Amino acid sequence: LTLPRHDRCPVCRRPDVTSVALTEEARDAIIMQVHSSVSVETGGILVGCVDDNRRAIVFRATGPGPRAVKSPTEFDRDIEYVQSQLDKASRELGNRGLYVGEWHSHLEKAPEPSARDIMSMCGIAESPNYATRCPVLLIAGIDRESAQVSTFTTWCFPLGGRVYAILHEVLSGGTTDGA
Repeated sequence: LTLPRHDRCPVCRRPDVTSVALTEEARDAIIMQVHSSVSVETGGILVGCVDDNRRAIVFRATGPGPRAVKSPTEFDRDIEYVQSQLDKASRELGNRGLYVGEWHSHLEKAPEPSARDIMSMCGIAESPNYATRCPVLLIAGIDRESAQVSTFTTWCFPLGGRVYAILHEVLSGGTTDGA
């Protein structure tokens, strides 16, 4: 037996975000932060907007902040710092300077969200303080031998507890079609 899809059903509806597009500036900021902390996890927040095609366009990726907690197996961002960066982006970018999600690194080549990552992102989707029903998580995988970023994986966490692996791209030359 099957039921037809229902757009308001949290189980079968498509998520509000189905892909991520990073500007070159945002990608480069992530890579720079990861390369400065290759022996520990690091991260920050993703700032941008969601376009009419359900694509999260990331214009900025913050660093972790001076009071961030970093270790080889976990990362906690400096909340006051990233909030100040989000406030600044909102003033400068208007409706293109919104919180769209989080990013951090894992000390592995092909990273997937940990149980802690999933709990955190589902909590963000449920929280009215973040103003998003579908936060994005980008994880930068590190190749320990070369100490370089080996890959980005991207995920979305729509309200309701589902987890979706989603595609990502890098926008060349600042292209933001439809944003």
